[in-house]
Amino acid sequence: MRISQPIDSRPELIEPDVIPPQSNWRDLDPHPLVAAILYRRGLRTAADVAAFMEPARQPTPDPYRIPNMQDAVERVVLAVQREERIGIFGDYDADGITSTTILTLALRSSLVPDRVIPRLPDRTEGYGLNDTAIEEFRDAGVSLVIAVDCGSTDHQSAAVIAGQGMDLVILDHHHMRDDGPPTAITVSPQLGDDPAWHVLTAAGVTWLLVAAMAARGIAVTDGDPADASSLLDLVALGTVADVAPLTGANRNLVARGIERMRTAPRTGVAALIEAAGLKSSSISATNLSFALAPRINAAGRMGSPRLTFDLLTTDSPVEARRLAQELEQVNIRRRSRSSQVHAEAWEAIVRQPGWQARPVVAVQHPGWESGLVGAVASRLVEEVRRPVLLFREEDGVLWGSARSVEGINLVETLQSVESLMIRFGGHSLAAGLSLVAGNLPALEAHLADTMRSAGVTVPAPRHLRIDATLPSDYLTLETVRELGRMEPFGRGNEQPVLWVKRAELLRYTVLGQDRSHLKIFARAGNRQVEAIFWGAAERSRDLVGCRTIDLIGRLEINSWNGQERPQMVLDEFRAS
Repeated sequence: MRISQPIDSRPELIEPDVIPPQSNWRDLDPHPLVAAILYRRGLRTAADVAAFMEPARQPTPDPYRIPNMQDAVERVVLAVQREERIGIFGDYDADGITSTTILTLALRSSLVPDRVIPRLPDRTEGYGLNDTAIEEFRDAGVSLVIAVDCGSTDHQSAAVIAGQGMDLVILDHHHMRDDGPPTAITVSPQLGDDPAWHVLTAAGVTWLLVAAMAARGIAVTDGDPADASSLLDLVALGTVADVAPLTGANRNLVARGIERMRTAPRTGVAALIEAAGLKSSSISATNLSFALAPRINAAGRMGSPRLTFDLLTTDSPVEARRLAQELEQVNIRRRSRSSQVHAEAWEAIVRQPGWQARPVVAVQHPGWESGLVGAVASRLVEEVRRPVLLFREEDGVLWGSARSVEGINLVETLQSVESLMIRFGGHSLAAGLSLVAGNLPALEAHLADTMRSAGVTVPAPRHLRIDATLPSDYLTLETVRELGRMEPFGRGNEQPVLWVKRAELLRYTVLGQDRSHLKIFARAGNRQVEAIFWGAAERSRDLVGCRTIDLIGRLEINSWNGQERPQMVLDEFRAS
């Protein structure tokens, strides 16, 4: 079921910055288009460009730049030397699963398997440490609990763990309100003041701990015992799936992780790549984001994250293929159910009187899976362009997710009214929360007041920043490959948005089983341009009677039947 968009989705175009004639921009790269984009993205020196363009060649980030890492390494190394039983508590999303996998594989390289007890919660348990898991660790004889991707604000659970006679190390990256639980060693880049490190995910923090252990002589892999780099593919998966910026310390880790996936993927990752219809040699941050990350997350969204964990930890190709196919079926169900929840949420929104004037939209349903509401809220916030709260309702309690727009920091806003909630946590634009249903109106009112105080209008304007005008002579495969040297692309280092001006419109058609996509054929100079605009079939009416067109989007390679040709993936077009 498709629902028409009630809000004009066309963005305001931000034209490329004018480069000062006296600048050194042409010295930044041999290719003029690449050089201009690098300059507009703030790179000014040869050293900056080298670090950006060759992230995998840069030195490994220093683990000890993260506050409290030294204490954590000392405690974990001591536990390994004493052969203590270590419990690892993770999270049900991709970052939590990959963090748990990294630490489990590393510790099992030095300890017998039953000395390392990984524990992943499912969605019914909610986010973060819980009493049941703590009791399980205690009953198993655990003396050290390591919480990954959670715990940095959970003083209550930390106190319970201490009361049970267990030590606690926290490896987290979420927004913090204080220095962390006083009874735990909290390792978090948020405790430092370097923005280049704030971007790290839990997978990155966990890997840096493992790298520091390896430097101390602790075996962390079954191959070269001191080489933690074989675990970087898991860091890349967790970081990209968590939509973390591919800047700062992340850039080195993700680039090296992708290299690892291309050349020597672990058994489970190779099976996952195959199930997604990809080739290891062509893996990039982009297809990690759109093809692998949804599959990794599917298990935790629809059931137990253990399925993904088992896939990532198996050494058996036969078992890996079986698990990858099982995960593929789970992902198919996730897509189908997500579409249904999205349609139901839209219907609930448009039934609200005057919803288009509301600064915040909030809807709930007892039948919605808590593992799906976050992803659906992310779609909705792009469509309604205001904060969205989506909840599963159960026994008078709302469990769900919030997504925000630029200009409103969700976690800081929620923190100022934390008495309204049972639990919350997250980032500036995304948060998970639970609250008594009767508190929802007060929370909506507070978010609305925050919107007004910040001067954020609704619908929040969409902006599309253009990196460069693309001359027709650059509509080539060579240009795509030159731009590819700027990878990995993702949040914070988006694929360059290019502007082809006044192309002659030849024809257009709609594609897809539901005929929801628009394909445009045009000519710029002496080159034909094919452009695909996903989900924009309704925009075909804008092309009626149009003779020339501006195309704004990303230049990619379209491979079909062994042939390659350049293709634009559009973010926008305008009659010209």
